[in-house]
Amino acid sequence: MKAEKSLEEMRVVQRGQRLSIQPMEKRNFDKVCRMGRLKV
Repeated sequence: MKAEKSLEEMRVVQRGQRLSIQPMEKRNFDKVCRMGRLKV
């Protein structure tokens, strides 16, 4: 996810943030699902 420029504003990919429950905008959620080839 860090390599994907369109997700760079997500907290989880920013330096110093821990991977746990993080808020996510719908457009970012949709992008991550497409990256994982998940159909929602």
